[in-house]
Amino acid sequence: IWGFGIFDNGDQARIDASKQFIKFMCDSAHTVDAVKTANYFAVRTAAEGTDLSSIWADNPIMAEYTKLMPYLGDYYQVTTGWAAARTEWWNMLQEVGTGADVATVLEAHEAAANSAAG
Repeated sequence: IWGFGIFDNGDQARIDASKQFIKFMCDSAHTVDAVKTANYFAVRTAAEGTDLSSIWADNPIMAEYTKLMPYLGDYYQVTTGWAAARTEWWNMLQEVGTGADVATVLEAHEAAANSAAG
């Protein structure tokens, strides 16, 4: 769920090139270099036989961030209406912060967020 995506725009050559690029970045002998260049995290623990689990062991800050990875979730990418709920949350905070009636604002934004969820 995290990582790259390919959009079907009808151009098979671009789709194939995208797949090749993703394979290069995520599952090849060059994955370590690609991940470090992107300054992010590998999408798996190994690629083409190369152990990626300690890719950031030499970087104190990234090594600490790596410890937090198991606590991250994918709910915001797979939950229907999540983007709308996030927008409702932000707008609700702004309205409450400027003095609007809390109960009224909460009720309105909760209803809108729930509606987006289906």
